[in-house]
Amino acid sequence: MRGPRRVQPTVLAVVAADAASTLGSEMSAVALPWFVLVSTGSPARMAGVLAAEFAGVALLGLPAGRLAQALGARRAMLTADGIRAPLLLLIPVLHWVGALHYVMLLVVGLVVGACFTAYSSAQRVLLAEASDDDELALTRVGAVLGAFNETASFLGPALGGALVALVGSSWVLVVDSASYVVSFLLIAVVVRPTSAPVEAPPPMASGVRYLRSDRALRRQLIAVMVASVGWTSLMATLPVVARERYDGGAQLAGALIAAYGLGSVVGAVVASRTRRTAVGRPGLPFIAVAVATWVAVFALPAWALAVVVVIFGVANGLYFPRLFTALTLRPPEALRTQVLAAAQVAMTVTSPIGFVAAGLLLDSNSARATFMLTAVAMTVAALVSVTGEPLSAGVDVEGLSAQEADEGESGLVGEFDGQ
Repeated sequence: MRGPRRVQPTVLAVVAADAASTLGSEMSAVALPWFVLVSTGSPARMAGVLAAEFAGVALLGLPAGRLAQALGARRAMLTADGIRAPLLLLIPVLHWVGALHYVMLLVVGLVVGACFTAYSSAQRVLLAEASDDDELALTRVGAVLGAFNETASFLGPALGGALVALVGSSWVLVVDSASYVVSFLLIAVVVRPTSAPVEAPPPMASGVRYLRSDRALRRQLIAVMVASVGWTSLMATLPVVARERYDGGAQLAGALIAAYGLGSVVGAVVASRTRRTAVGRPGLPFIAVAVATWVAVFALPAWALAVVVVIFGVANGLYFPRLFTALTLRPPEALRTQVLAAAQVAMTVTSPIGFVAAGLLLDSNSARATFMLTAVAMTVAALVSVTGEPLSAGVDVEGLSAQEADEGESGLVGEFDGQ
Protein backbone atom coordinates (compact mmCIF):
# COMPACT_ATOMS: atom_id res chain seq x y z
CA MET A 1 0.00 0.00 0.00
CA ARG A 2 2.89 2.36 0.62
CA GLY A 3 4.13 2.32 -2.98
CA PRO A 4 0.89 3.36 -4.75
CA ARG A 5 0.30 6.22 -2.29
CA ARG A 6 3.72 7.60 -3.15
CA VAL A 7 3.54 7.14 -6.91
CA GLN A 8 0.00 8.37 -7.57
CA PRO A 9 0.45 12.02 -6.46
CA THR A 10 3.70 12.29 -8.41
CA VAL A 11 2.15 10.98 -11.62
CA LEU A 12 -0.95 13.14 -11.24
CA ALA A 13 1.15 16.24 -10.59
CA VAL A 14 3.40 15.61 -13.59
CA VAL A 15 0.43 15.00 -15.90
CA ALA A 16 -1.47 18.05 -14.60
CA ALA A 17 1.62 20.27 -14.86
CA ASP A 18 2.26 19.11 -18.42
CA ALA A 19 -1.38 19.67 -19.40
CA ALA A 20 -1.35 23.19 -17.95
CA SER A 21 1.89 24.28 -19.61
CA THR A 22 0.97 22.61 -22.92
CA LEU A 23 -2.39 24.37 -22.99
CA GLY A 24 -0.61 27.69 -22.48
CA SER A 25 2.01 26.88 -25.10
CA GLU A 26 -0.60 25.91 -27.68
CA MET A 27 -2.47 29.14 -27.03
CA SER A 28 0.80 31.02 -27.60
CA ALA A 29 1.33 29.03 -30.80
CA VAL A 30 -1.49 31.19 -32.18
CA ALA A 31 -0.85 34.36 -30.20
CA LEU A 32 2.93 34.73 -30.63
CA PRO A 33 3.00 34.59 -34.47
CA TRP A 34 0.08 36.99 -34.55
CA PHE A 35 1.80 39.28 -32.05
CA VAL A 36 5.03 39.35 -34.10
CA LEU A 37 3.17 39.86 -37.37
CA VAL A 38 1.09 42.73 -36.00
CA SER A 39 3.92 44.41 -34.10
CA THR A 40 6.59 44.10 -36.84
CA GLY A 41 4.49 43.80 -40.01
CA SER A 42 6.98 41.23 -41.32
CA PRO A 43 6.05 37.60 -42.16
CA ALA A 44 9.77 36.81 -42.40
CA ARG A 45 10.36 38.01 -38.84
CA MET A 46 7.36 35.99 -37.70
CA ALA A 47 8.89 32.87 -39.28
CA GLY A 48 12.21 33.67 -37.63
CA VAL A 49 10.64 33.70 -34.16
CA LEU A 50 8.91 30.39 -34.85
CA ALA A 51 12.18 28.87 -36.06
CA ALA A 52 14.06 30.12 -33.00
CA GLU A 53 12.46 27.55 -30.71
CA PHE A 54 13.44 24.71 -33.08
CA ALA A 55 16.94 26.15 -33.11
CA GLY A 56 16.96 26.19 -29.32
CA VAL A 57 16.21 22.47 -29.25
CA ALA A 58 18.76 21.64 -31.94
CA LEU A 59 21.60 23.89 -30.72
CA LEU A 60 21.10 23.87 -26.96
CA GLY A 61 19.34 20.56 -26.38
CA LEU A 62 22.47 18.56 -25.49
CA PRO A 63 23.89 21.04 -22.95
CA ALA A 64 20.38 21.46 -21.53
CA GLY A 65 20.17 17.70 -21.09
CA ARG A 66 23.51 17.61 -19.28
CA LEU A 67 22.39 20.40 -16.97
CA ALA A 68 19.16 18.51 -16.25
CA GLN A 69 21.25 15.43 -15.41
CA ALA A 70 23.31 17.48 -12.94
CA LEU A 71 20.26 19.04 -11.29
CA GLY A 72 18.16 15.91 -11.01
CA ALA A 73 14.72 15.41 -12.55
CA ARG A 74 12.58 17.42 -10.11
CA ARG A 75 14.96 20.38 -9.85
CA ALA A 76 15.45 20.43 -13.63
CA MET A 77 11.68 20.69 -14.20
CA LEU A 78 11.36 23.45 -11.62
CA THR A 79 14.28 25.32 -13.17
CA ALA A 80 12.82 25.08 -16.68
CA ASP A 81 9.43 26.40 -15.55
CA GLY A 82 11.11 29.05 -13.40
CA ILE A 83 12.96 30.36 -16.46
CA ARG A 84 10.12 30.17 -18.98
CA ALA A 85 7.47 31.93 -16.88
CA PRO A 86 9.27 35.29 -16.48
CA LEU A 87 10.75 35.14 -19.99
CA LEU A 88 7.34 34.88 -21.64
CA LEU A 89 5.93 37.56 -19.35
CA LEU A 90 8.80 39.81 -20.41
CA ILE A 91 7.52 40.00 -24.00
CA PRO A 92 4.19 41.78 -23.34
CA VAL A 93 5.66 43.88 -20.52
CA LEU A 94 8.45 45.22 -22.74
CA HIS A 95 5.93 45.73 -25.54
CA TRP A 96 3.66 47.80 -23.30
CA VAL A 97 6.53 50.08 -22.22
CA GLY A 98 7.87 50.38 -25.78
CA ALA A 99 11.19 48.64 -25.08
CA LEU A 100 10.74 45.35 -26.98
CA HIS A 101 13.27 44.58 -29.74
CA TYR A 102 13.13 41.78 -32.29
CA VAL A 103 16.36 40.17 -31.09
CA MET A 104 14.76 39.71 -27.66
CA LEU A 105 12.03 37.61 -29.25
CA LEU A 106 14.68 35.40 -30.87
CA VAL A 107 16.52 34.96 -27.57
CA VAL A 108 13.29 34.01 -25.82
CA GLY A 109 12.58 31.40 -28.51
CA LEU A 110 16.07 29.91 -28.17
CA VAL A 111 15.87 29.66 -24.39
CA VAL A 112 12.33 28.25 -24.43
CA GLY A 113 13.48 25.56 -26.87
CA ALA A 114 16.40 24.61 -24.61
CA CYS A 115 14.11 24.53 -21.57
CA PHE A 116 11.67 22.27 -23.39
CA THR A 117 14.41 19.69 -23.97
CA ALA A 118 15.57 19.78 -20.34
CA TYR A 119 12.01 19.65 -19.00
CA SER A 120 10.72 16.82 -21.20
CA SER A 121 13.74 14.57 -20.63
CA ALA A 122 13.65 15.18 -16.85
CA GLN A 123 9.91 14.57 -16.88
CA ARG A 124 10.35 11.09 -18.36
CA VAL A 125 13.03 10.24 -15.81
CA LEU A 126 10.77 11.38 -12.96
CA LEU A 127 7.91 9.22 -14.28
CA ALA A 128 10.27 6.23 -14.48
CA GLU A 129 11.26 6.77 -10.85
CA ALA A 130 7.59 7.07 -9.85
CA SER A 131 6.81 3.84 -11.75
CA ASP A 132 9.73 1.96 -10.14
CA ASP A 133 11.12 1.31 -13.65
CA ASP A 134 8.18 -1.01 -14.38
CA GLU A 135 7.85 -1.26 -18.17
CA LEU A 136 4.09 -1.78 -18.36
CA ALA A 137 3.35 0.91 -15.76
CA LEU A 138 5.63 3.42 -17.49
CA THR A 139 4.04 2.71 -20.89
CA ARG A 140 0.58 3.30 -19.46
CA VAL A 141 1.62 6.44 -17.60
CA GLY A 142 3.33 7.75 -20.74
CA ALA A 143 0.14 7.13 -22.71
CA VAL A 144 -1.96 8.99 -20.12
CA LEU A 145 0.52 11.86 -20.28
CA GLY A 146 0.22 11.83 -24.08
CA ALA A 147 -3.58 11.80 -23.92
CA PHE A 148 -3.70 14.89 -21.69
CA ASN A 149 -0.96 16.56 -23.72
CA GLU A 150 -2.77 16.00 -27.01
CA THR A 151 -6.08 17.12 -25.51
CA ALA A 152 -4.41 20.39 -24.52
CA SER A 153 -2.91 20.61 -28.01
CA PHE A 154 -6.37 20.04 -29.46
CA LEU A 155 -8.07 22.75 -27.36
CA GLY A 156 -5.22 25.27 -27.03
CA PRO A 157 -5.13 26.78 -30.54
CA ALA A 158 -8.89 27.32 -30.68
CA LEU A 159 -8.90 28.87 -27.21
CA GLY A 160 -5.85 30.98 -28.07
CA GLY A 161 -7.46 32.28 -31.25
CA ALA A 162 -10.63 33.22 -29.38
CA LEU A 163 -8.67 35.03 -26.66
CA VAL A 164 -6.57 36.93 -29.23
CA ALA A 165 -9.80 38.23 -30.72
CA LEU A 166 -11.23 39.12 -27.29
CA VAL A 167 -8.30 40.54 -25.31
CA GLY A 168 -5.34 40.72 -27.71
CA SER A 169 -2.25 38.58 -28.20
CA SER A 170 -0.23 40.24 -25.42
CA TRP A 171 -2.62 39.01 -22.75
CA VAL A 172 -2.54 35.49 -24.18
CA LEU A 173 1.23 35.50 -23.64
CA VAL A 174 0.54 36.52 -20.03
CA VAL A 175 -1.74 33.49 -19.70
CA ASP A 176 1.01 31.28 -21.15
CA SER A 177 3.44 32.66 -18.57
CA ALA A 178 0.90 31.90 -15.83
CA SER A 179 0.57 28.31 -17.09
CA TYR A 180 4.25 27.75 -16.30
CA VAL A 181 3.70 29.18 -12.83
CA VAL A 182 0.91 26.62 -12.32
CA SER A 183 3.23 23.86 -13.57
CA PHE A 184 6.00 25.04 -11.24
CA LEU A 185 3.71 25.03 -8.21
CA LEU A 186 2.31 21.57 -8.94
CA ILE A 187 5.79 20.03 -9.13
CA ALA A 188 7.14 22.04 -6.17
CA VAL A 189 4.24 21.25 -3.83
CA VAL A 190 3.26 17.70 -4.79
CA VAL A 191 6.42 16.00 -6.03
CA ARG A 192 8.93 15.13 -3.37
CA PRO A 193 12.61 14.71 -4.23
CA THR A 194 13.23 11.11 -5.29
CA SER A 195 16.90 11.15 -6.25
CA ALA A 196 19.96 13.23 -5.43
CA PRO A 197 21.50 15.30 -8.25
CA VAL A 198 24.42 13.71 -10.08
CA GLU A 199 27.54 15.44 -8.79
CA ALA A 200 29.64 14.75 -11.89
CA PRO A 201 27.33 14.31 -14.91
CA PRO A 202 28.65 12.33 -17.90
CA PRO A 203 30.18 14.21 -20.83
CA MET A 204 27.70 16.18 -22.96
CA ALA A 205 27.90 13.78 -25.92
CA SER A 206 27.21 10.69 -23.79
CA GLY A 207 23.56 10.53 -24.82
CA VAL A 208 24.47 10.74 -28.50
CA ARG A 209 27.15 8.04 -28.13
CA TYR A 210 24.72 5.74 -26.37
CA LEU A 211 22.07 6.14 -29.08
CA ARG A 212 24.65 5.48 -31.77
CA SER A 213 25.69 2.27 -30.01
CA ASP A 214 22.13 0.97 -29.50
CA ARG A 215 21.04 -0.38 -32.89
CA ALA A 216 17.37 -0.88 -31.99
CA LEU A 217 16.88 2.63 -30.58
CA ARG A 218 18.92 4.17 -33.38
CA ARG A 219 16.64 2.52 -35.93
CA GLN A 220 13.51 3.87 -34.24
CA LEU A 221 14.92 7.39 -34.06
CA ILE A 222 15.79 7.31 -37.76
CA ALA A 223 12.20 6.26 -38.44
CA VAL A 224 10.88 9.17 -36.35
CA MET A 225 13.19 11.64 -38.09
CA VAL A 226 11.81 10.53 -41.48
CA ALA A 227 8.22 10.49 -40.19
CA SER A 228 8.67 14.05 -38.88
CA VAL A 229 9.28 15.22 -42.44
CA GLY A 230 6.03 13.56 -43.52
CA TRP A 231 4.07 14.99 -40.60
CA THR A 232 5.22 18.59 -41.04
CA SER A 233 4.64 18.34 -44.79
CA LEU A 234 1.07 17.20 -44.11
CA MET A 235 0.45 19.98 -41.57
CA ALA A 236 1.71 22.60 -44.04
CA THR A 237 -0.54 21.19 -46.78
CA LEU A 238 -3.85 21.01 -44.92
CA PRO A 239 -4.57 24.77 -44.81
CA VAL A 240 -3.80 25.02 -48.54
CA VAL A 241 -6.11 22.19 -49.59
CA ALA A 242 -8.83 23.53 -47.28
CA ARG A 243 -8.79 26.76 -49.24
CA GLU A 244 -7.93 25.64 -52.78
CA ARG A 245 -9.39 22.14 -53.08
CA TYR A 246 -12.47 22.46 -50.88
CA ASP A 247 -13.08 26.24 -51.14
CA GLY A 248 -13.13 26.40 -47.37
CA GLY A 249 -11.62 28.84 -44.93
CA ALA A 250 -9.78 28.87 -41.64
CA GLN A 251 -12.58 26.90 -39.97
CA LEU A 252 -12.12 23.91 -42.29
CA ALA A 253 -8.34 24.14 -42.03
CA GLY A 254 -8.64 24.15 -38.25
CA ALA A 255 -10.96 21.15 -38.34
CA LEU A 256 -8.51 19.15 -40.47
CA ILE A 257 -5.60 19.97 -38.15
CA ALA A 258 -7.75 19.25 -35.09
CA ALA A 259 -8.43 15.78 -36.54
CA TYR A 260 -4.79 14.94 -35.81
CA GLY A 261 -5.20 15.95 -32.16
CA LEU A 262 -8.38 13.88 -31.91
CA GLY A 263 -6.62 10.82 -33.33
CA SER A 264 -3.66 11.29 -30.98
CA VAL A 265 -5.95 11.36 -27.97
CA VAL A 266 -7.68 8.16 -29.12
CA GLY A 267 -4.35 6.41 -29.72
CA ALA A 268 -2.96 7.52 -26.36
CA VAL A 269 -6.08 6.35 -24.51
CA VAL A 270 -5.82 2.94 -26.19
CA ALA A 271 -2.12 2.73 -25.30
CA SER A 272 -2.92 3.60 -21.67
CA ARG A 273 -5.05 0.45 -21.48
CA THR A 274 -2.35 -1.84 -22.83
CA ARG A 275 -1.68 -5.15 -21.07
CA ARG A 276 1.47 -5.96 -23.02
CA THR A 277 4.75 -5.75 -21.15
CA ALA A 278 7.00 -5.81 -24.22
CA VAL A 279 7.64 -2.83 -26.47
CA GLY A 280 8.24 -5.16 -29.44
CA ARG A 281 7.78 -3.40 -32.76
CA PRO A 282 6.20 -0.06 -31.86
CA GLY A 283 6.24 1.13 -35.48
CA LEU A 284 3.53 -1.26 -36.68
CA PRO A 285 0.90 1.54 -36.63
CA PHE A 286 3.07 3.42 -39.15
CA ILE A 287 2.07 0.81 -41.75
CA ALA A 288 -1.55 1.99 -41.50
CA VAL A 289 -0.38 5.59 -41.83
CA ALA A 290 1.67 4.77 -44.93
CA VAL A 291 -1.34 3.13 -46.61
CA ALA A 292 -3.67 5.98 -45.61
CA THR A 293 -1.33 8.70 -46.86
CA TRP A 294 -0.99 7.00 -50.24
CA VAL A 295 -4.79 7.10 -50.47
CA ALA A 296 -4.62 10.85 -49.72
CA VAL A 297 -2.63 11.37 -52.93
CA PHE A 298 -5.93 11.03 -54.77
CA ALA A 299 -8.57 13.79 -54.64
CA LEU A 300 -10.59 12.82 -51.56
CA PRO A 301 -13.61 14.54 -50.08
CA ALA A 302 -12.83 16.62 -47.02
CA TRP A 303 -14.26 14.07 -44.58
CA ALA A 304 -12.09 11.31 -46.04
CA LEU A 305 -8.96 13.45 -45.73
CA ALA A 306 -9.93 14.11 -42.10
CA VAL A 307 -10.06 10.33 -41.57
CA VAL A 308 -6.52 10.03 -42.97
CA VAL A 309 -5.34 12.70 -40.52
CA VAL A 310 -7.10 10.91 -37.64
CA ILE A 311 -5.29 7.66 -38.56
CA PHE A 312 -2.00 9.56 -38.45
CA GLY A 313 -2.83 10.84 -34.98
CA VAL A 314 -3.95 7.44 -33.67
CA ALA A 315 -0.69 5.87 -34.86
CA ASN A 316 1.40 8.49 -33.08
CA GLY A 317 -0.66 8.08 -29.91
CA LEU A 318 0.06 4.34 -29.97
CA TYR A 319 3.72 4.63 -30.99
CA PHE A 320 5.32 7.26 -28.79
CA PRO A 321 4.43 5.91 -25.32
CA ARG A 322 6.24 2.66 -26.19
CA LEU A 323 9.18 4.46 -27.77
CA PHE A 324 9.67 6.72 -24.75
CA THR A 325 9.41 3.72 -22.42
CA ALA A 326 12.34 2.14 -24.27
CA LEU A 327 14.28 5.42 -24.40
CA THR A 328 13.85 5.78 -20.64
CA LEU A 329 14.49 2.22 -19.43
CA ARG A 330 17.12 0.88 -21.85
CA PRO A 331 19.99 3.27 -20.99
CA PRO A 332 21.89 3.01 -17.69
CA GLU A 333 20.23 5.19 -15.07
CA ALA A 334 23.13 7.67 -15.04
CA LEU A 335 22.62 8.34 -18.75
CA ARG A 336 18.83 8.53 -18.97
CA THR A 337 18.37 12.29 -18.95
CA GLN A 338 21.05 12.88 -21.57
CA VAL A 339 19.83 10.03 -23.78
CA LEU A 340 16.31 11.47 -23.69
CA ALA A 341 17.62 14.95 -24.46
CA ALA A 342 19.65 13.64 -27.41
CA ALA A 343 16.58 11.78 -28.67
CA GLN A 344 14.48 14.96 -28.44
CA VAL A 345 17.07 16.80 -30.51
CA ALA A 346 17.14 14.03 -33.12
CA MET A 347 13.34 13.90 -33.37
CA THR A 348 13.06 17.68 -33.76
CA VAL A 349 15.93 18.51 -36.09
CA THR A 350 14.28 17.22 -39.30
CA SER A 351 10.87 18.80 -38.68
CA PRO A 352 11.55 22.07 -40.56
CA ILE A 353 12.46 20.07 -43.70
CA GLY A 354 8.83 19.07 -44.21
CA PHE A 355 7.62 22.66 -43.84
CA VAL A 356 10.19 24.00 -46.29
CA ALA A 357 9.73 21.21 -48.83
CA ALA A 358 5.95 21.49 -48.71
CA GLY A 359 6.13 25.25 -49.19
CA LEU A 360 8.33 24.89 -52.26
CA LEU A 361 6.16 22.14 -53.73
CA LEU A 362 2.95 24.03 -53.09
CA ASP A 363 4.37 27.10 -54.84
CA SER A 364 5.21 25.17 -58.00
CA ASN A 365 2.89 22.13 -57.99
CA SER A 366 -0.47 20.98 -56.74
CA ALA A 367 -1.07 19.62 -53.24
CA ARG A 368 -0.80 16.14 -54.73
CA ALA A 369 3.00 16.49 -54.76
CA THR A 370 3.12 17.26 -51.02
CA PHE A 371 0.79 14.36 -50.23
CA MET A 372 3.19 12.13 -52.18
CA LEU A 373 6.07 13.49 -50.10
CA THR A 374 4.16 12.59 -46.93
CA ALA A 375 3.31 9.12 -48.28
CA VAL A 376 6.91 8.38 -49.28
CA ALA A 377 8.22 9.60 -45.92
CA MET A 378 5.75 7.49 -43.95
CA THR A 379 6.43 4.42 -46.09
CA VAL A 380 10.16 4.72 -45.46
CA ALA A 381 9.54 5.37 -41.75
CA ALA A 382 7.35 2.26 -41.49
CA LEU A 383 9.93 0.08 -43.23
CA VAL A 384 12.76 1.35 -41.06
CA SER A 385 10.74 0.94 -37.86
CA VAL A 386 9.28 -2.53 -38.34
CA THR A 387 12.30 -4.24 -39.90
CA GLY A 388 15.28 -5.25 -37.82
CA GLU A 389 15.34 -6.52 -34.25
CA PRO A 390 12.37 -6.00 -31.90
CA LEU A 391 12.70 -3.21 -29.36
CA SER A 392 12.65 -4.17 -25.70
CA ALA A 393 12.73 -1.83 -22.74
CA GLY A 394 15.56 -3.77 -21.08
CA VAL A 395 19.04 -3.43 -22.57
CA ASP A 396 21.49 -6.27 -23.04
CA VAL A 397 24.24 -4.69 -20.99
CA GLU A 398 26.84 -7.33 -21.69
CA GLY A 399 26.17 -7.26 -25.42
CA LEU A 400 26.41 -3.49 -25.50
CA SER A 401 29.72 -3.41 -23.66
CA ALA A 402 31.18 -6.09 -25.89
CA GLN A 403 30.10 -4.28 -29.01
CA GLU A 404 31.67 -1.05 -27.86
CA ALA A 405 34.85 -2.86 -26.92
CA ASP A 406 35.02 -4.29 -30.44
CA GLU A 407 34.70 -0.75 -31.81
CA GLY A 408 37.65 0.34 -29.68
CA GLU A 409 35.56 2.65 -27.48
CA SER A 410 35.28 2.68 -23.73
CA GLY A 411 32.11 0.88 -22.63
CA LEU A 412 29.45 3.40 -21.81
CA VAL A 413 27.74 1.11 -19.35
CA GLY A 414 30.92 0.25 -17.52
CA GLU A 415 32.09 3.85 -17.57
CA PHE A 416 29.04 5.19 -15.79
CA ASP A 417 28.05 2.28 -13.54
CA GLY A 418 30.92 3.25 -11.30
CA GLN A 419 29.71 6.79 -10.69
